[in-house]
Amino acid sequence: MKKLISLFLALVLCLSVASALATESPKTSDQYEVSEKFEIVTESELAEDVLEMLKVDDVNEFFGDVQIGDGETATLTEMLGTDDITVEECVGFAYEGDAEEPEEVTFVVPTKYAADEKVVVIIGVLVGDEIVWYAFEATVSENYEVTFELPVEVLEAMKGNDCVVAIASAA
Repeated sequence: MKKLISLFLALVLCLSVASALATESPKTSDQYEVSEKFEIVTESELAEDVLEMLKVDDVNEFFGDVQIGDGETATLTEMLGTDDITVEECVGFAYEGDAEEPEEVTFVVPTKYAADEKVVVIIGVLVGDEIVWYAFEATVSENYEVTFELPVEVLEAMKGNDCVVAIASAA
């Protein structure tokens, strides 16, 4: 009986150590690069709140229908072609331009997405006490750069509001 208990405790200890070693260290905003006119916000309460909610909520349910342009909406499942979706990146985001024409945005992020991997960039804009979600298909280069275009209406919505950017991909 003592051997069985010892074996059980050793197994629990091994699993605890393995779990601790498998946990990634948290990403910090200084690990990101972004195009001119945009800024990664170092301390974003909105990004922290979204990350906490994503830990307990299903990604599809959390984002729901996202704005994709011209008043149309879609789900991340529709955009990525799968229900199995992961969000690897989520940081505060700000726009410092004039919003006169669409802006191409390029990110260098800690996650090394494969070239041509299908990813969706999600922009959350806090308006009052609601987050409006916009989603854009993006391309990934061989240098792990994620590029997408933001339309003028989203740029205007971002100005003066707390924003967050997240990147979703098939899990």
